[in-house]
Amino acid sequence: MTDDHRFRKPPKDVVPAAPLTREQILHLNQTIGTAVNVSEPGEILTDTDGVPIGVGPTVTSSATLGSWTVTQADLDAAGLTADDVPRLTIIDREGH
Repeated sequence: MTDDHRFRKPPKDVVPAAPLTREQILHLNQTIGTAVNVSEPGEILTDTDGVPIGVGPTVTSSATLGSWTVTQADLDAAGLTADDVPRLTIIDREGH
C-alpha cells in the first residue's frame, strides 16, 4: 500500500495564488532585460544550545531579469495576447 493518495490534492488550508493582473503582466514584460536588486537574507545565528539569537547581515546584489513564464490562460484572463508581451515566455496547458 502506498501513500500516493495524500499528494493528489493540496491540503484544504492551502490557498491558491491570486492570478496575475493585466498591469502585473505588462510590468513583467517591461522589466525583462533590466537590472534588478536581489536581497538574500542573512544567516540565522544561534547560541550554543541552538536557540536563534539573531540574523546576520542581508546581502544585496544586482542581477538582470532574464526570463518570465506565463500561461496562455494567464494572458486570456488578463485580456492580453502574445503580441502584447513579446518578452515573456508563454506556455499552453500542455506545457509547450
